[in-house]
Formats: sequence, structure tokens, C-alpha cells
Amino acid sequence: MHRTIALFLIIIFSSLNSVFGFQSEIQQEFSNIGVNSASIKNDSIKPIISRELIHRGLVNEIDIYVPTAEKTIINNEGVKKIDNYGHYLLMLYSFENDFYELNIDSTFKNGVTKNYIVPIRIIDVKTPSLEINGKNGFQNLELEELKNAELTISMNDPLFDNYFEVESFNLYVDKKKYLVEGKIIDSKTFDIISNSKDEILDFFDVNFKFTKNSNFKICKINPLRVKLER
Repeated sequence: MHRTIALFLIIIFSSLNSVFGFQSEIQQEFSNIGVNSASIKNDSIKPIISRELIHRGLVNEIDIYVPTAEKTIINNEGVKKIDNYGHYLLMLYSFENDFYELNIDSTFKNGVTKNYIVPIRIIDVKTPSLEINGKNGFQNLELEELKNAELTISMNDPLFDNYFEVESFNLYVDKKKYLVEGKIIDSKTFDIISNSKDEILDFFDVNFKFTKNSNFKICKINPLRVKLER
């Protein structure tokens, strides 16, 4: 019973460590409640991984933590250790498999070394799409909905959707192309749209910047087409 409770507490505090990096706090909590990590069976301990999937062709940030282990080594060639707090970079360029197996060796206080094989699903990076007011694809919009509307870029992936900021874009209407600086349909651009004869507006050729450090290249951004509902 004592070991079951102790294991439960280890899992809870270890999960907090994976999310918040509270490694020293976890060790202190073990001490406060009188949990001796050496008394926990190594067979009951499993690695805690911060991600359930990784992206093909990218350098993925990942946290790996094995509760109560004194030393952890990742044997995969494509994994680079960042610090001593379980932070790693995983470089994946294989196009053959749908799963990646992490090979982990952990050594515990009692001298036992355990090997863990942890599969992680691989997914492909989606092509980014231009959005207006948070929506992409073909849109039917009222004229007033375009006033001060904001253009953004989305990959439909919460890991990357806040990586981009639109700096300029092109608008095609009435067989003319207009360069718009910034990410907002300003008053000048809105007047062009208001006075246009076309019902179809095309937004394309987007220039953008990364709002975070990025390790991948964007070759294409899907354009946006809007039909005006006058």
C-alpha cells in the first residue's frame, strides 16, 4: 500500500516537472513526505515525455524525464541534449516511418539501469494558409466584415499557429493587383474593395516574419479567396 501511494505521488509530481520544470521542488516534496525513491520498484517507473507526436522534417523540442532516475541517456542519434533538466532537440528527417522510437537508458540509485523504448507518432507539417478574421479557404463575407479585418497565417496546428505575423500582402480585384503593407485591411484598401465591381477578392503573395525562432522553411502559403455578399 505504501509503495502504491508513493508511486502515485511520484507520477503526479513528475508530471508537474514535465510541464513546469519543477525538478528541485519535486525532490523536496519526496523528502517532505518521506518517500524513499530507492524503495520504489524500477519496473513500476515509466518515462514521462512532453509530446505525443513530432513533426517530420523539423527540429522538435521535447522534454524527457524518468522519475527517480539519477542518470538518463537518450541513445538515438538524432537527439541532442540541451541542458540537465530533461530538455532535448529531436531532429527527424526520415520519410519512411509513421512512428519514431525513443531509446532511453536510465540508471537509478540502487545501481540498476533500465532501458525504455517509447514510440512517438510522426506527422507531416501542413502547408500554412492565409486567414481573414481567423478563417481560411473560400469565404463568403459581407462588405462590412472586411473593414479593419486582420490577415493571419495558420497551419492548423497549435504548436505553430502563433509563429507568424503578416507584414504585407497582395490584393487582386478588378483585374488589378494592390500591395498592402501590414496585416490589416486599412481604410485605403477598404475603399478600393468598396468601389470594386468584382465580387471575388484574391489575397496572395504574403510577406511575413516569424514571431518565434524557427528551424524550418516555408515554401508556400495557401492564398485566400473571398466572395463579397453585397
